[in-house]
Amino acid sequence: MAHVSYIKPHWPYIVPEPYASMYGPDDVMPVNRSEAEREDAHPVFAAFMNRRVSQNFSRDEVREKVIPAYMGLIRQVDDQMGRLFAHLQTRGIADDTMIIFTSDHGDYLGDHWMGEKDLFTHTAYYL
Repeated sequence: MAHVSYIKPHWPYIVPEPYASMYGPDDVMPVNRSEAEREDAHPVFAAFMNRRVSQNFSRDEVREKVIPAYMGLIRQVDDQMGRLFAHLQTRGIADDTMIIFTSDHGDYLGDHWMGEKDLFTHTAYYL
């Protein structure tokens, strides 16, 4: 058994090349939120929406800067997983190996007027 843990994508979003240049604002999916979510919001939701990180991610210029970095970090993990799969193949053990890939959370990145991993509703970004 091998437990392989990747810290990224995680704050701080420090992205090495070539991943830092792979994505830009044009690759950012439209935000998933509406004004109706803010109207008469449950006090718990309202508190999370009013946090500084959530307010920052409500700004398009923040999303256009951070999300491409986040996407680059995801691509870096994808490439590292590819190296692991190639190693298993080279060793001749890929067909006898069970791989379980999990995550502890996703980040809102501006969706639903939230910033980070606040509650149980998450939007996935697919590359």
